[in-house]
Amino acid sequence: MGISLQPPSSAFAFLRSSGVVKIGTPSASMHFFSLRSLNPSISQHLRSSLHTASAVLREEGDGDGGDGTVTVETVLQNAISEFKRRDVEEPELSAQWLMAKILDCGYSLSAVRSHGRRRLSLAESSAFYELCQRRNRHEPIQYIVGEWDFFNLQLSLRPPVLIPRPETEELVELFLARCKVAIAELREGGSRRRLRILDIGAGTGAIGLALAQSLGDSCHVDAIDISPEAVALAKENAKACLGPSRVKLKEEFPSREGGLNGEEEVFESSDGGTYRVGLASVLLFPQALSRSEEAELPWGNYDLIVSNPPYIPSADLDGLHEQVTDFEDLLALDGGTEGLRVIWEILAVSPLVLSSSSSGGCREVWMEVDASHPEALQAVLGGNSDGGGGEMKRSGGGSSSLLLQSVPSEVSRRGVRLKRWMKDLSGNPRFVVFSIPDR
Repeated sequence: MGISLQPPSSAFAFLRSSGVVKIGTPSASMHFFSLRSLNPSISQHLRSSLHTASAVLREEGDGDGGDGTVTVETVLQNAISEFKRRDVEEPELSAQWLMAKILDCGYSLSAVRSHGRRRLSLAESSAFYELCQRRNRHEPIQYIVGEWDFFNLQLSLRPPVLIPRPETEELVELFLARCKVAIAELREGGSRRRLRILDIGAGTGAIGLALAQSLGDSCHVDAIDISPEAVALAKENAKACLGPSRVKLKEEFPSREGGLNGEEEVFESSDGGTYRVGLASVLLFPQALSRSEEAELPWGNYDLIVSNPPYIPSADLDGLHEQVTDFEDLLALDGGTEGLRVIWEILAVSPLVLSSSSSGGCREVWMEVDASHPEALQAVLGGNSDGGGGEMKRSGGGSSSLLLQSVPSEVSRRGVRLKRWMKDLSGNPRFVVFSIPDR
């Protein structure tokens, strides 16, 4: 016996009586944003009915062409209008990205536009509505679609782990060039060992995974984060981007609570680049070292450190858009009074973590920072810029009269210097390189 062309009678009657679904031959259809005019209880009932009805339609061969009466172009325009009414950021792009997910066209916006006359099925329209409801609450697009591209990687994303920004891709590009020089210097010196890199503040794994994939078997990257959610997500992305872990190591490693992690996975790319991520704070590194400062860290020491630390001055957090403050981890953004708290912490432990120059260590720390920081850091630590001076601007607007808090004694005593700073593609001072003398 064949499957009936009609949805179950109760759902079918409800859809027709609601005036949202018309009966065609042989399809049912709906107008996407008409759902918002219904009260919440009816809307919830309707969505449940739509899922039931659409399942039946799929059984009847609802093909790629769709058998609804609403086109992609019409639904997009309705969504854009609604986003504008609700003051959603980038309404046109938001609607197109969400539609790309529904159409499963590889997040190609040109492909979305080429499907403008395509008719959406009942299930597709319902799914698009659900995504738009999330965007209406100002949830970031990256969280809604669940993934985003970063430096030729497709990373899974979910709240509250910080969404990688375009500026961080610029940091990776600049840092990669430095890594290649360091690798060449190792080879010229007769060493075949891997360049060892520490990524402080792993987040999604974006920086470390991009380095491991790009540098292959010439490097090993260890990454740390104080957020269990971030570490779990970074491991998922490592498995997806580099492949399943191929080596199991059981080593001591300082954890957030000051204890020791047990078994740690090492992920390896097809080109041999290796990556490991663990739960730890830089504040615990000194506890892992002997008082004589001669012992190595449980994971070993490093040639270079790279970090995108929390650097937004606390006073500027109130000026951030609600799609940031309501969904992303503020601990990954809040850098304290002047945005320098975590930066100082990293610089204080760097002399203990970096390998000596005699063993090939580069003794450098690379960071992404607030636009107000480079010249201020240059004033107290010395250094050069690649982009000239000029009046500094706070990220929240207004000229900077930044008064640096006292440089921590661990930083000044060890002779840490700002080696150089560089501007991002928008012309803002954004990236800094610190030189760390041998201990």
